[in-house]
Amino acid sequence: GGVMRVRGSDRDALAVDDVAYFTVVVRPPSQLLIVGNDLEELDVLGFAITAPAPLDDPAAQYEVARITYTDLGASNLDSFDAVILIDPPADVREQNATTRYMEEGGSVLLCVGPSLASDDVQWNEVVFERRWRVPEPGSFFEISSASHPALASLAATPGGVPFQDFRISQYWKAKASSAQ
Repeated sequence: GGVMRVRGSDRDALAVDDVAYFTVVVRPPSQLLIVGNDLEELDVLGFAITAPAPLDDPAAQYEVARITYTDLGASNLDSFDAVILIDPPADVREQNATTRYMEEGGSVLLCVGPSLASDDVQWNEVVFERRWRVPEPGSFFEISSASHPALASLAATPGGVPFQDFRISQYWKAKASSAQ
């Protein structure tokens, strides 16, 4: 952290409020692990997360590690603030390390895809723990940084993207099945 000094105008008669000090804490980037089988897809997702900084920029808000599922067993999940699993195969969803990480409060984003629909996968592996309803009129996505590269293709939309027309009225909290 560092101490900042701000000096105001000398134009008023009360000199005691002409200088103010405050502390700024600069935290290290959050550690994020993205796991998938398509390295190019992982790079694209990692860049979207760290934008506008380059993927491996030490000044980025997130430090993103990208690995395949074959390397996941050798990874220490506890060293990451969050883990993103892109279309994980059944054996990864059933791994004790992944389940333990979630049960101990680890943040996991599970992006399901074709592997979840395969014949050998049961839908009961994921328990939808709670359904949350958003009070009327609902919530919607809002753009906080129009210059973000992920939004570049939407920037030319006349009148902007009408996110308010696509309100979110509910979402689900999921957890691993207790049968695992």
